Amino acid sequence: MNSKSSSTTSRIAAVALAATAISFAAAGTAAAATIPTGPSDVSFYSPASSKYASGKPGDVIWQRSATAANTLSNASKSTTIVYKSKSLANKLIPVSGTVYLPKGTAPSGGWPVVTYAHGTTGSADACAPSRLTDASSPQYISYINPTLNTWLGKGYAVVATDYEGLGTPGVHPWLIGPSEARGVIDIVKAARKLDTHVSANVVVAGHSQGGHAALWAGSLMKSYGGSSLKLKGVVGFAPANNMKTTVIFAAGALSAPNGISGLGALLVRSTTQADSTLKLSDLMNPAPLAMMDQLETRCVSPWTLGDGTTPNPLSLGAGNSFGQFSPQQLLKGWDATRKNWTDANVVKALNALDGPKISNSTLTVPAPVLLLQGAVDGTVLNFTTQALQRTLGTANGDSWTKTNGTWAPTCGSSCKVQYKEFAGIDHGPIVVAGEPDATAFMRAKFGR
Repeated sequence: MNSKSSSTTSRIAAVALAATAISFAAAGTAAAATIPTGPSDVSFYSPASSKYASGKPGDVIWQRSATAANTLSNASKSTTIVYKSKSLANKLIPVSGTVYLPKGTAPSGGWPVVTYAHGTTGSADACAPSRLTDASSPQYISYINPTLNTWLGKGYAVVATDYEGLGTPGVHPWLIGPSEARGVIDIVKAARKLDTHVSANVVVAGHSQGGHAALWAGSLMKSYGGSSLKLKGVVGFAPANNMKTTVIFAAGALSAPNGISGLGALLVRSTTQADSTLKLSDLMNPAPLAMMDQLETRCVSPWTLGDGTTPNPLSLGAGNSFGQFSPQQLLKGWDATRKNWTDANVVKALNALDGPKISNSTLTVPAPVLLLQGAVDGTVLNFTTQALQRTLGTANGDSWTKTNGTWAPTCGSSCKVQYKEFAGIDHGPIVVAGEPDATAFMRAKFGR
C-alpha cells in the first residue's frame, strides 16, 4: 500500500471513528432523554402500575426538578425521581427520592456517590423528604442539608431515598431492614441511569432510622445490589439499634405522657410487619389503638406550635395524638414493679425487635463502618450503640476482650467497626458534630 492510499485509508478510518463516537454520544443523549418528566402535582408519586409491572430495580420511572426546599446550594442539579425497587413481598414497586449532582467536571470514573438514608420523618406520604415544600417548617428534614452540601462540595454525588411506602403507595415498613436497604441501594442504580457521570463507588450514610438503614444497606449491597456497585464504607450517625432494650428502658424511664410515644406507635406497627402473626389489637391498649390511623396523616414533627403549648395538629407526638400517652400505656400488660410488659403477645412483639428483620447488631458488612454517637442522646442511647460496636464488630471479625467487667476492642485502629462518642451532644446535633469525621472517612475510602 502506497503512502497516498495509506493516508486516505487513515482519513476514512478517522471519519468512521468520529461518526461512531457521535452515534454513541447521540445514543447516550437519547437514552437519558427516554426518562420522561413526571407530573408536576402529587400524582408524580403514584405512577400507574403498568409503569413498574416489568423491568428491574433501579430503573427510573420518571423525573422532575426538585422542589425549592429540596434544592441544595452546592448541587449543579437537584432532581426528584420515582424509581423501581422491591417491596418486602419481593414485588416491583415505585419508590421516590432525590438525586444531587455536584458542580464542576466529573473525575475519571465519575463522581463517587453517597447514598444518604434519612432519619425518622413518619409514615404518612406527606412526611417523605422529597415532598417537602416549605424549607422552614419540617426541621426534622432540613437539618441534614448543611452536611449534604459539604459532601457535594467535596465532589460527591448525593442520593437520598424516601424509602418504601413513604411518599409512594403502600405502608412504610419503619425500621424493617431489608425494605430500607433496597430503597437505599436501588436509588444509586437509578442515579447512574439518570446521569452516566455517577460512579459505582458508594459510601452509605444515615442518621437515626437512616443509620439503621445504612447498616442494612451495607450488609445487603452485594447480595441484593449485585456486582455493579462497589461498597467503600458505611457511616451511621446515632443508628437505631438494640430496639428491645431501648423500648424497655424508655418505658421504665418515662412514666408520664411523652411525645416519644409517637415513635412507639410506629414501632408497634413495625413488629406486626416483622412477624405477621402479631396483631395490633392483641398488643395495644384500646385508646392508643383507636388512634393508629394517624400514622398515615401525621409526621414526626415538633410536638407543639411556635407558642410552645398548642398541640401541633400535624405531629404524632402532640398532646392530642400519641403524645397524650406514656410509652408504658401503649401496650397491654405493663408491670410497674418489674418495669416491663408481661402480656404474652407483647413479649413476642418485643422479641421481634431483636429478630432478623429489625436487628442490625450482627450483620455482616463487607466494608469499614464508622459509628458516630452523642453522649447525651435521649433517643438512641449511647450505651446501646457502644454494645452495637461490640456485637457488630465481632460479627465482622473485630477482636474484643473483657477486663474488670468492661469490654474493649483489641484491634485498635484496624477494627472493622470504629466508634466515636461526642460529649454533650444529643440526637439531632450528632450530624453536625460528626460531619468532619464522616467526611474524612469518605475522603479516605473514595481516595479524593
